[in-house]
Amino acid sequence: MNEVVAAMDGNFILASSRIAEFAARRFPERTLTVIPDATTLEAFLASCQASSLTFCGTWPELTVATSRSLAEWAREDPMRGCGLYLAPDDYGLDQSYTISGTNSVWEMLDREVAREYRADSTTQVLIDDLLVHLTDDRRSRPIGTALTGHGAEYCVQFGSKWLSTFETTLLGAPIIRPCFQLGAAVFLNCCSSMRLGDSCVPQKYSLARTLFAAGSVVIGSFRNLHILPQYGESFARALLAGQPLGRIVNNLNLQADKLERRGSAFQLLGDPCINYPANLSSSEIRRATVDFTSTEPAVVRDLINNIAWLEQFADTLLHWMPENQLVAASYMRLLHLTSRAGCMGHATQVGILSTSELSVALQDLTEQSDRMRAELFDILIHFVQEQGWIQERYAAHCRRADAVRAICDRCGGVSYVTRYQPLASHLMTIEREECDRCGTTKEHIGAECASQSLVSRISEGFMITLSQLPEFAQGAIFFHRVPDLAAMTWPRTGGVISIETAELSFKGRLTLVAAALGPQFVTLRYHTFFVDPKLN
Repeated sequence: MNEVVAAMDGNFILASSRIAEFAARRFPERTLTVIPDATTLEAFLASCQASSLTFCGTWPELTVATSRSLAEWAREDPMRGCGLYLAPDDYGLDQSYTISGTNSVWEMLDREVAREYRADSTTQVLIDDLLVHLTDDRRSRPIGTALTGHGAEYCVQFGSKWLSTFETTLLGAPIIRPCFQLGAAVFLNCCSSMRLGDSCVPQKYSLARTLFAAGSVVIGSFRNLHILPQYGESFARALLAGQPLGRIVNNLNLQADKLERRGSAFQLLGDPCINYPANLSSSEIRRATVDFTSTEPAVVRDLINNIAWLEQFADTLLHWMPENQLVAASYMRLLHLTSRAGCMGHATQVGILSTSELSVALQDLTEQSDRMRAELFDILIHFVQEQGWIQERYAAHCRRADAVRAICDRCGGVSYVTRYQPLASHLMTIEREECDRCGTTKEHIGAECASQSLVSRISEGFMITLSQLPEFAQGAIFFHRVPDLAAMTWPRTGGVISIETAELSFKGRLTLVAAALGPQFVTLRYHTFFVDPKLN
């Protein structure tokens, strides 16, 4: 047993004087250092160069401050590891064994489907089927199980159910009691699952302590944090790669700090030196190693911003036309798409996604956002074709600013631009320009679209000259309040579209609309002209 001196390379055990005898018996091959108080611990950590540290203590000694101090020490070197070990108490706890498991890791999300990670594959299974497996004592346990979702010291989401140490109607869903073994290593990926001695929840109701007593080592958070499913995947791949548990927790803390800038969040209840056989190929092992120098590429940031803008645009349309069920359905799909984009952004920030995985995710989200943009554009076109001016819809939700004098780019006359600021901050601002000479010329949201349209009268009809559309934008040409004439596609590279007077079922004063929708903008340009009703 050593006095408090600087620890060099190796695996060390830390314990208070009254726990020292148990710690020496439990870990006979490791150097034991007695730590009488928190001040001594901080002084020891300041000069410690060990490979791993395990703090052995009773329940009241396993505090958040101790967890944080050890975790921050480990973060100074990605190859380090640390953990807590719960000593015997009045409940007679002494975890002197661990569970051996099959070479797979399960991850349960707050849905009905779980993932099974193996060395060469990832499959999905219904969570209810997995529950049948885990509650059957004749079946082997997985190496690891990650549970991701809402939770606290005593509970965590288990799909649509809760894994909880006691019955309570507060959770509002079926409760499963932890009377079975979840795996050799269990990751409680939820808030405060590893808040132990400081918690208001007594230790007999602690889920982490209950699982530890059943033979599992447990990883959890000692504070509230932003829970990400990617933490569970990172845990699974590192576990299968054979990394020691302490190093896995250290890597999770590096990820959490990169995302939240709040320091460490995770701690281990168990031996940080434990690791499982590595059966992954070299390429899979590289995937399990996190690159903490990665940053969010501009293409990821732009895609997320564009999807978020689309969600806001859909919300704005929903306020303009609440009776339209197509808008409501589109808005709900965009909420899901924004959530997926946000998860990908977080995963990119903490360096979890490989280059190939990021490429696939970007392509999928880009295709879906393009489809959603086209869907919303089609809804807007049909509304103007059938209902007419959209001003009557958005004006009720906006505060109208004073008009600002401008020059009409269609006829060169005097025009006035009016800004409609929405009363609700989450809706979009609209600018409307009206020309004294040729009438309303345009309405737009977002950055001004650089594309132009020019309508010229020809002997048998009209000729519309269109400029090139901005990148990723789409456009259409159609008539205001004339639904029976189908909208024509605005050529991406620009061009000329001709409309013969004979094609028009309606004669008289007509308004042609040239509309464009792209990332971060929508523009509608209006061209009013007269067709003699006597013309055939």
